[in-house]
Amino acid sequence: MSDPSANVFHKLCLGMDDDSDWNRRNVIGSMAELLAGDTTGELKNLQVPMWGEDIALTFILEPIVQRGVTAPNDQTKAREETPWHLIHVVLDILARQELTRQKVAKEANRALGLNSYWRAEQARGAEDAKEVLLLSDEHRNKLKSIASSKVSTLMRTRYVFISLHLRRMHIYETLRTRSTGVDELIKTYFPQEIPADPNYLYLQIVKDGDPQEMRSYLAERKLVYTLYREIDAWEDQLQKDGIGEDIMNGLAQDLEREFSYPVEFERRFPPFMDWTELVRITLGWSRSVRNMVNTLQSIFDPNDTPSDDLLPN
Repeated sequence: MSDPSANVFHKLCLGMDDDSDWNRRNVIGSMAELLAGDTTGELKNLQVPMWGEDIALTFILEPIVQRGVTAPNDQTKAREETPWHLIHVVLDILARQELTRQKVAKEANRALGLNSYWRAEQARGAEDAKEVLLLSDEHRNKLKSIASSKVSTLMRTRYVFISLHLRRMHIYETLRTRSTGVDELIKTYFPQEIPADPNYLYLQIVKDGDPQEMRSYLAERKLVYTLYREIDAWEDQLQKDGIGEDIMNGLAQDLEREFSYPVEFERRFPPFMDWTELVRITLGWSRSVRNMVNTLQSIFDPNDTPSDDLLPN
């Protein structure tokens, strides 16, 4: 019997071999299919970006930025043309990238520690240290940048901001367009209590985070529910004014006045930030993580990576 995951990876490979446009839809669809088929939770617990995820993330989000460049004053259109059904894929990828960033920072710090140890051993003339190759100043400085607590704090803060605001914007747009499933979406993105073993890695990251991150989560959750209650009150008033459900849903017209629910909604409840800018921040953060990974790989060829035998006792 063939391996379903292998079939999906084959589709990804074919998509990326298409030099004309990289078969964008095939790559995105194959990655979404792979994540959706994670019935055992194996991929969720893998906690590292899978092959092809960086490309899928760019394929999903880059067109939104490009639309923002061609029509910078039409954020509504940019949101309307966003593939919101793929935002859960984006959140999954970003969560694994954040865990990868932590791992890279840890390994960079470990390498610096080993380098300091063997430098000291060579300085005192230890026989077993003579053949150890030390890091160049250039490589050491690059690793220091990756391992920097200031950089780690900045990247972590940025990730939390991105993850929370992507979820909040998805809810906002679902409410604005009166799309189905908004109640379930809110419960999925901002549950009152995060379970011991969340179904989504981005919730696990919040659960494992520090108290400040949990406060940020709770603050965003409160804003979502406050908006939800305000919309309820507004819709009650609309009905009192003669705007029924059929008109709100665009199934009928008010003969006395022109009414568009999405337009009136956005006028009454403006979006909390520029959607294109949020996407640009997301892509920039993702590129920074990728650069960290590439830097670490460029310094240490897998065949030359020091083994644990070189660790001090």
